[in-house]
Amino acid sequence: MNVRVPYALVGEDLELVEEVTIILNNQGIEAIEEGWDSKGILVNALAMPSLFNAHIHLGDSVILERWINKELSDIVDPRKGLKIRAFEKVKDEQMIKSMSQTLGLLKLIGVFGVSDFREEGYKGVKKGLSAAERANFEGYLPFARASSLEEGLKVLKISHGLGLPEPTYPDPNIARKLSEIFKNAGKPVGTHVAEVGGREELYQAFELGVDFVVHGVNLELEDFEELRKRNVAIVFCTRANNWFKLEPKLKYAIEADVKFLIGTDNVAWTKPDLWREMELISIKLRKDGLFDEEIAKRILKASTVWAQDVMKVPWRIPLEKGSDGFFLLLDIERLGFENSPNKYSVIVKRGGPETIVGYIIRGQFHQKVMC
Repeated sequence: MNVRVPYALVGEDLELVEEVTIILNNQGIEAIEEGWDSKGILVNALAMPSLFNAHIHLGDSVILERWINKELSDIVDPRKGLKIRAFEKVKDEQMIKSMSQTLGLLKLIGVFGVSDFREEGYKGVKKGLSAAERANFEGYLPFARASSLEEGLKVLKISHGLGLPEPTYPDPNIARKLSEIFKNAGKPVGTHVAEVGGREELYQAFELGVDFVVHGVNLELEDFEELRKRNVAIVFCTRANNWFKLEPKLKYAIEADVKFLIGTDNVAWTKPDLWREMELISIKLRKDGLFDEEIAKRILKASTVWAQDVMKVPWRIPLEKGSDGFFLLLDIERLGFENSPNKYSVIVKRGGPETIVGYIIRGQFHQKVMC
């Protein structure tokens, strides 16, 4: 099948190409050709990679909008926080059902890949995998934590990576050993840093050899320069941080030229909508005098193609020959795409679920029913 579109964001650089024919086969994208012929479906849309949510706590789906006036440290402490204690009282089926519902919502939003930092060790990863199967969510990547070395060896077999709540969890020795085991297995390692704790957590994370860190709200510019030198990415969860009266250091990431990804963090208090994240990041960077078309393009990469290497994503994210992943078709008129010279700004500030008119999934075209 051929799908013809007036615009497409092609390759790892998200190059904007006009009048594109996407040739599909059963494996994915057979070829991408500039120009149209008379064959295939014509969709008045922009084709682009689907969004990738680089940090979410999917288990929160079962405790929506609880403790809305509590402090972050009271809720998320991995040993005795309100959230962990609440999870102990929730039946497995209830949690799996709620997570499956959120995964369904993610697909409607245009998110087809997600890095889920799972609580509850081996049991938590199993629940996440069950929810993904129920929701038919192929791009589900669970990141495990473990309370012991023995449990860590067990979760290694079923998780995509290691996702620690802090770089010394459950203790520094076990964290180091688990990180080494996961990295030797070719799996990505990440951890929260400097969200509740201080800057020292970043350097503890470096000792683990992490691929990425999450949050970093208490870091300084020199810390971001260290991230760049060590080729470690950071995941920003701007709306979630703001809910807890915290401010991510977006400005420092731009100034230090650090690769960043975008997540939504706790489902309990933040709807997992990456379009909202991109718009808010754009607004905050403009406030700092740092927003332009090139920055808009970086924000879009942070929500799509930059996850490829950092998260060791097992499908090809970019729209290119041989890609076997997931792609969005955004309605040109609803996006207002042809009414502005700043095309990347239009996408990150005006994109949304309402602009999606179709998908290309594993080489298959699917048209979305519009209201």
